[in-house]
Amino acid sequence: MVIDALGGKADMSIDSTGFQSSIQAAIYATGNGGNVTISGLRENVVTLPIINAGLREVDIRGVSVNAHCYPIAREMIASGRQYICIFFFQLQSIKI
Repeated sequence: MVIDALGGKADMSIDSTGFQSSIQAAIYATGNGGNVTISGLRENVVTLPIINAGLREVDIRGVSVNAHCYPIAREMIASGRQYICIFFFQLQSIKI
């Protein structure tokens, strides 16, 4: 779905749900050499397609997020400088 919407894979994906399936989707939706940032760190252990990410040189980063990070993310998206895929548990609660 994300790949169809963008017309290809994203340069950067941000997962803020922390759910294993969403993190996996972010990795698969990110193009070769791209970056996946995981901000919703819920579980201590999840299964990731690490071989897929490694072979395609996709960087995976974890960050601790607070409420002050969202305005920065919205500005980045609005700038149009790069494609950013965002996976939110409740997308309707985020105004972009």
